[in-house]
Amino acid sequence: MSMPKLYLNLIIFLLVIVLASVATYAFEQHQTIELLEKNVEKLLASQVVFVISNENSEEVSKWLRKKPEMIKEWLANVNSNAKQPDSKPKKQSQEVKTVSQSSSIKQYNLPNGGILITTREQ
Repeated sequence: MSMPKLYLNLIIFLLVIVLASVATYAFEQHQTIELLEKNVEKLLASQVVFVISNENSEEVSKWLRKKPEMIKEWLANVNSNAKQPDSKPKKQSQEVKTVSQSSSIKQYNLPNGGILITTREQ
């Protein structure tokens, strides 16, 4: 076998390995993206929105770590009360529930059955 033919075979072999590696990586990334999109859809369906200012984010984070049952309660409340939006928007007074006495965290019930958890006045 001549030297140029050996180099050509070696280059083809290395290109096949690189192509297989890139294809495997692309396939894994595609699967990861699909999984993340499904998770986003699931989270959007839960209709829980946290609106927290930067100043209060650490306080809320600590509070939620101390009370993980609140997250489960909110999700159960949202999933059990989820409604389809009406064709005619209605004027509703929003029910406000102060979640914690020691902090400024508030829970607003939204017209579509979801909840908004915030540290801001609405």
